[in-house]
Amino acid sequence: MNQSRPGDPTVPGHSAGHHHHQAAATASDSAYKALQPDAARVYRLFASLPAFDIDPDMVAAACVLPREKAATLLEALSAAHLLEEFGHLPGRSGPVYRLHDAVRDHARAQEDEGRQGAVRRLLDWYLICATEAERRLTPSHCRLDRDYVYLTEQIPFNDDIGARAWLDSQHHNVMQGARQAEASGIDTMVWQLVHAMWPWWRCHHHYALWDEAHPMAIRAAARCGAQEAERVLLNTWGVGLRSSGRHRDAIDCFGQALALADGADDRRMQAQALYELGVTRHAMGSADEAELLLIRARQMRLAQGDRRGAALTEIILGRIRLEARNVPEAMDHFMTARSVLADCDSFDAARALAWLGRAHALLGVFPEAVRLLHQARKEFEEANSPRWIARTLEMLGQTAQDQAHTAHATQYYTASLERYDQINPQDAERLRQRLRELT
Repeated sequence: MNQSRPGDPTVPGHSAGHHHHQAAATASDSAYKALQPDAARVYRLFASLPAFDIDPDMVAAACVLPREKAATLLEALSAAHLLEEFGHLPGRSGPVYRLHDAVRDHARAQEDEGRQGAVRRLLDWYLICATEAERRLTPSHCRLDRDYVYLTEQIPFNDDIGARAWLDSQHHNVMQGARQAEASGIDTMVWQLVHAMWPWWRCHHHYALWDEAHPMAIRAAARCGAQEAERVLLNTWGVGLRSSGRHRDAIDCFGQALALADGADDRRMQAQALYELGVTRHAMGSADEAELLLIRARQMRLAQGDRRGAALTEIILGRIRLEARNVPEAMDHFMTARSVLADCDSFDAARALAWLGRAHALLGVFPEAVRLLHQARKEFEEANSPRWIARTLEMLGQTAQDQAHTAHATQYYTASLERYDQINPQDAERLRQRLRELT
C-alpha cells in the first residue's frame, strides 16, 4: 500500500506543483529580462517590501518616483504578467497589484542594493499617512513623537472620509510593516505604527489584530525606553481586551498603566487609567466600585481642564444611574456629556445621544426616544463606526420591544446581529438571545 502523505515528494500532486513552480519561474525570468531598467528595479524592490499588495502611491514612496511614473511602471509589469491587477479599491488611488508566490520568489532572487532603503521609505510613508489620519480623525488621542528617516508630502487623502478609507484599505499592509519592523529591530517604528492606527482600532474592533499588535508594540516601546508610549499602548490594549470581553486581562493592563503613570507622575494617564478601570468594573457588574473610580477620574480631569475627558465619565455615570432606574439623573449626565462633546468629539457625542434616547424609552417617551436613536445612528454612520451602528440598532429594537412592536423589534435586532456577527461573538450572542426571547 502507498503510505505517502500529502506534501511528500512522491505524491503526484506535489510533483505537478513543483513543475508548475519551475515553469512559472522560467516564464518570470524571460519576462524580467525583457523589462526596461526602471520597471526591473520596481520589480526587484517590490518583492522585499512589507506589503501584501501595492499601488502607485506606495511605489512612488518606496522607489522615489513621481506617482504618474510609478503607475506607468506598474502597468508595464502587469502587461508582462509579473503582477496581477486587482482593480481599483476604496481608499487606494490607482489600481492595486499583487505578486504570485512563484513570481515573488523569482523577484527576491534578483539582487538589488536599494532594498533596505526602499523598505524604510515605505515604512515612513505608512507612518506619515497613519499619523495624519490619527490626528485628523482622533485629535484627542495622546500625541507622541515620531521618528522619520524619510519625509514625504505624498499623502493620498485630504479629508476625514479619505483618511478613514485609507486606514480601511491599508491596515493589513501597515500591520505587515509593523511585523517587518519588529523582525528588523526598528523598535520605534513598531510602536509608532500601532499607536498611529488608533482610529482604525477604535472603529473596527478587529480583536485578533489588536491583540497581536499591542503586545508587540509595548515590548518595542519598553526596549527603546519610550515610557510614555508604553503607558499609552497599555491603555489602548486594555480597551481592546475589555471590548472583547476579557475583563480580567483588561484590569491587569489598566493597572500596569496606572502604576507606570504613578511612577512618572503622569497626571493625564493616571486619570485615564482610573477612568478605564471604572468602565471595566462597570462592565463586570461592580457598579459601586466603578462609580468611585469614575468620580475620582472626573475630579482629576476637571482639575486638569480636560472637559472632554470629564464628559466621557458623565456617560458611564449616566449608564450606572440608568441601570439603577434613576432615569432623570441619568438623563442629566447624558445631556451634560452631549453638550460638551458636541463641540469637540462627534463620535462620543453620538454615544451620549444614543444613551439619552434609551433613557427616554425607559420613561415611556417613545417618539422622542426613536428620534434621538435614529439621529445617533446617522452620526455613527458618518463616523464609520460599525460597532456603534449595531449598538444603536439594538437600542431601537429594545425600544420597539418595550412597546410590544414585535415585528419592528425583530427587524432591528436582525440588522444589529448582522453587524455584530462581523465584530464580536459576545455581542452577537446577546442579540441571538434577544431574538429567541421575541419568538
